[in-house]
Amino acid sequence: MLKPHSRALTLGVIYALSSTFMICVMNMFAKLLSSYDFHAVELVFWRNLFGIFCIGGIALVTSQSLEYFKTKRIKDHFIRCILGTLGVIFIFASYAFLPLTSATVLLFTSSLMIPIFSAFFLKELVGPHRWGAVIIGFVGVIVMTGFSSNMPMIGIIFGLLGALFNALVMVSLKSLASSEHPLTTAFYFMFFGFLMTAPTMPFFMNGVYSLDILPYLIALAFFGSVSHISKNAMYLHLSASVAAPFPYTALIWAALFDLMIFGFLPGWSIWLGGGLVIISNLYIIVREHKVGVQKPTLPQN
Repeated sequence: MLKPHSRALTLGVIYALSSTFMICVMNMFAKLLSSYDFHAVELVFWRNLFGIFCIGGIALVTSQSLEYFKTKRIKDHFIRCILGTLGVIFIFASYAFLPLTSATVLLFTSSLMIPIFSAFFLKELVGPHRWGAVIIGFVGVIVMTGFSSNMPMIGIIFGLLGALFNALVMVSLKSLASSEHPLTTAFYFMFFGFLMTAPTMPFFMNGVYSLDILPYLIALAFFGSVSHISKNAMYLHLSASVAAPFPYTALIWAALFDLMIFGFLPGWSIWLGGGLVIISNLYIIVREHKVGVQKPTLPQN
């Protein structure tokens, strides 16, 4: 029988891997639907609408009450939703223009942006090790984008904007996970995201609708909803430093989907540039953990 710590670690790893896989599947469906002229905002609207019923149903069945719909942090949920919804819109837009592997690597720059935010907005001291890792990571982006012939600039810009908002979401999500149930966080993300995107539908609804497309939309919403629950639950069982490496398995899934579904074989520049981005991220994680261990612990009152 697993000890409580081992059980928590095992559950955290399962949540982390499943969340990454489901996000990759969601992004794959977003790319498929973009070929049917679905706008990124339109896709986010349908994902949120179906997601409300999906997550709301799971919350009701699980609790047999309205427990998971209660929150004292409605403002925090709303702010996180604004950042997250904008991030998903830009990410979906990048997948419409770029191969899955390329857009996925751009999303990895989220972790590289956090030290920059810390230095310029929070006035935190960022040492030369972290600055060096950030520079190497963005050199990887230049390698990937500069030596690839099928990466339009508009897709690169959308991907980096998606990474920017995703970095802001990672900070807010860790705060919410400390007090809110994963189902609560996921539900309000979908609910407020629906309210944000619904008024824009007369301007952005452009997709080719048919019965053949309906399963794609449902799958987009289902995998997007369940991935949120898994991601939120991951932070209940894993520290940020332990959880951080698992999203990089997305590059494997993205490459497989690119090859098997879209017939795209990632070139050497994507693998080399992506490798530099991942290595720089992992170095920051290790460095942060080392510095954190070395810091003296203050006595608790």
